[in-house]
Amino acid sequence: MDKPENSETLTPYETQLTHCFLDGLDKHLATAIKTSCVGWQTRRLKDVLRYAVHCEEQDRDKQHKDKKKSDKMTSQLQLAQLQSYQGNRDGAGGQQQQRRGRGRRGGRNQGNRQRPNSMGPTTM
Repeated sequence: MDKPENSETLTPYETQLTHCFLDGLDKHLATAIKTSCVGWQTRRLKDVLRYAVHCEEQDRDKQHKDKKKSDKMTSQLQLAQLQSYQGNRDGAGGQQQQRRGRGRRGGRNQGNRQRPNSMGPTTM
């Protein structure tokens, strides 16, 4: 196939170049272009190139944003872990020693209670 000279119409040569260009891109970038660039099959190569550059910039920005978010989360988790370790020095686990709630075995008058199926004193 020969390269046409400054054609205003979309030629098979340019269509083939567009397909080869998209086949040579990273899979996720080519998929993003094919799914969001309406009519990519019938667009000029320069339009698809411009759209590819835009998608690549967005992808790079997203990766940078995700890395920044991940770094922030990591630093927050490390700070929380450090504070936990510093609170453990007193043996209190960073928490007060007060007992709150009823726990596993009930509350008031715990010792005086009888179980319903117990073999207590029976009268016959």
